[in-house]
Amino acid sequence: MVEAHHILLNLEYRAMPPVFPAIRHIDDVLPALQGHKEFVVSQRNGYVAIDYTYQLEGSFLPADPTDPADVAAARLRRECRGIKFDPASGAIIARPYAKFFNLGENSEVQPDRIDWTRSHHVLDKLDGSMIAPALVDGGMRWMTRLSDAKVAASAHAFAMAHPSLPDMAHALIDDGWTPIFEWCGPSQRIILDYPDDTLILTAVRHRVEGHYLAFAELTDLAATWQVPVVADLACGLVGDTLVQHIRGLHGLEGCVIRFGDGTMLKLKAEAYLARHQALADLASEKRVLRLVLENQEDDVLPLLAPEPRAELASFAARIRTALQESVRQVAEAVAAGQAEVGLDRKRFATEVVPRLPKVWHFPAFSVASGRDAHEAMRQLVLKNLGSDADLAFVRPLIGGHRWRLSGKE
Repeated sequence: MVEAHHILLNLEYRAMPPVFPAIRHIDDVLPALQGHKEFVVSQRNGYVAIDYTYQLEGSFLPADPTDPADVAAARLRRECRGIKFDPASGAIIARPYAKFFNLGENSEVQPDRIDWTRSHHVLDKLDGSMIAPALVDGGMRWMTRLSDAKVAASAHAFAMAHPSLPDMAHALIDDGWTPIFEWCGPSQRIILDYPDDTLILTAVRHRVEGHYLAFAELTDLAATWQVPVVADLACGLVGDTLVQHIRGLHGLEGCVIRFGDGTMLKLKAEAYLARHQALADLASEKRVLRLVLENQEDDVLPLLAPEPRAELASFAARIRTALQESVRQVAEAVAAGQAEVGLDRKRFATEVVPRLPKVWHFPAFSVASGRDAHEAMRQLVLKNLGSDADLAFVRPLIGGHRWRLSGKE
């Protein structure tokens, strides 16, 4: 019954125009990542995962929206949010959600550009961790965007104790789909309280073609296998009325607007954002720097008036550009030092590092030890946001930039 049901779904979707790029092999994706160091291709235990560690203006938006090749590359980069491949064959094995945006976050999703007459569902935005299973080395792995450890291991144990979940996942994976769940509950508390641990089905996505199962079919599937499914808030509102309604909700993170073609928007409740401290005082430079360095400013930008929104977006771009330049300089210094002392870590630490600016010592040694320079610098700045003196020490890594909101003393 399930197999025939899936065949009908495949036929239905093949009649629809493609919204997402077809991806069969890792080589379909890698060319789009050239020059984009914010993306990481991670070799894991039995699979390869691709994700982004930070977001720049050109990470997901085409530099030239009129250039078809540029647009196509940006669409492929949006898929790099935990997409996974077999390390031997390069074949795609799991395709979680594509990157989608908060309403008002960028030029593509400004409120006046949204066609609310299109068929859509208003779905509960669950406050947990995304989990997408895949077959790896002949067995099923329940994984987060990058890993099958820690959080994913708890979700895996839960799923294995509830046979309908792995049975359904196997049937879908065998038929060419990736089921996507949210792992919620006391053991995975983010902000909101859920009384019991649970894996909630939020979407089913075709691995190669990228389309999502229609919501009505998703709920039928969940009923057939008796697994929890994401709630449709079904408020009957659209446009500004819907936006104000969702932002005023309490006890929910917000909603995901899912249109019939699979494109989506995020809309978060202001009460949730306040609890998450995403609406912290913009007069605090340290708080703003933390927002930027932790890639959280996209939750705040849509809620700001145009002037402070532009100031925060511009500041975030300057900080990220400065960090990239610092990474480049440190990498050059490390390469020059290793040309003198080779890979002898002791000589590097005693002969090369002392000649470098003190603020470079930790990231330089991290790079020489094979660790990621950008992450080392990001963590160094984050760890030095406790006092003005500490921030002054690491300020050269962010280009000396200072945050001051217009109109604030």
